[in-house]
Amino acid sequence: MRRGISLIAMIGSMLLCFFSAYAYQLPSYKTLCGQLKDLTNWQAEQCHGMNMTGVPMGEMASANRSYTKGEQHLEATIVCGMQAVGYWAPFAYKIQVENDEEFVKVTNIDGYDVGIVYHKQDKSGSIVVCFKKGVDNTVSAIFNLSFENMDWKEALKLAKQFDWKAMEKLFGSSEQ
Repeated sequence: MRRGISLIAMIGSMLLCFFSAYAYQLPSYKTLCGQLKDLTNWQAEQCHGMNMTGVPMGEMASANRSYTKGEQHLEATIVCGMQAVGYWAPFAYKIQVENDEEFVKVTNIDGYDVGIVYHKQDKSGSIVVCFKKGVDNTVSAIFNLSFENMDWKEALKLAKQFDWKAMEKLFGSSEQ
């Protein structure tokens, strides 16, 4: 799972250099934390996050919450601003790959573009839901659910327990 996260972070850092700042008001991280609800039968840690302003790439807000159930682990994250571009980068061109070790796919679920990375051997990966695209089709908000020790279909069911529509409303209308 760490390979996928590292790849996403690296690509995101490179893309930050190429995009201009967004000019809309971002919600506070506390508002974002309100969307990362408790999951039945899962032990949840306290949500944490941050808002950043005055950075060269524009504003940013993020919230993160960890969940554990036995050997299974989830990290739920909402990100808006330029950092969201990095999370969506592996899926931006809708390229799908599958081999014996992993797969990457992009699909549409309930009107949202959803990217899935799954590492088959260690049963880990990430599900990224794209909420808002700007006029130039640049992503500006996402929900990410990283998972360990479970099948991707089980992780997708858990991801769908979060209220994607309510999250999207925090960022205005989407041009999906």
